[in-house]
Amino acid sequence: MEKNYDDSKRRSEDLDSVLGFSLKYTSLGDFLSDLTMDHASLSLDKIKPDNTETDLLHLSTVHSAKGLEFDLVFILNATEGIFPSSKNTDTEEERRLFYVAITRARKELYFTRPSLAHSRSGPYYTKLSRFLSEIQSPEKVYELKLVPGKSASQNFFSTKVSSSKTANDSFSRIQDYFGN
Repeated sequence: MEKNYDDSKRRSEDLDSVLGFSLKYTSLGDFLSDLTMDHASLSLDKIKPDNTETDLLHLSTVHSAKGLEFDLVFILNATEGIFPSSKNTDTEEERRLFYVAITRARKELYFTRPSLAHSRSGPYYTKLSRFLSEIQSPEKVYELKLVPGKSASQNFFSTKVSSSKTANDSFSRIQDYFGN
């Protein structure tokens, strides 16, 4: 692979990921079906619910959420090495993606991150994404630590992480940064 590709290390890591992903399947057909499904071609405007409920959960990548807005947005894994990615050397492009992600929220915006993560080399403690420190209003943003063994409501929903005012203030600061 090193002879044929300049980015052989990244390709090898990708193959390792595919191998790890494949281990949960017992059927080659199911694995290939999930692997080749083009999730990016499914846009939210084409998905019609079977009922009239409006409280739907939409899972999306940042790229496919461009142009869409939601009352409540969770940005998962807001850690250094993930957001911004350690694989991308263009920090400004990562910052633009972060801007897209946070501007999807109309009312409430939440960030999550594990304090401990695992890689091939073993467990490690994560660091909060540097992008969060660029937008935080300390008086309006709260850090909540989840305690194993407690229910989600005991851990999480006792305090709001942000309100629409916080989100709007944060958006204004980001927009100022980009000159909008």
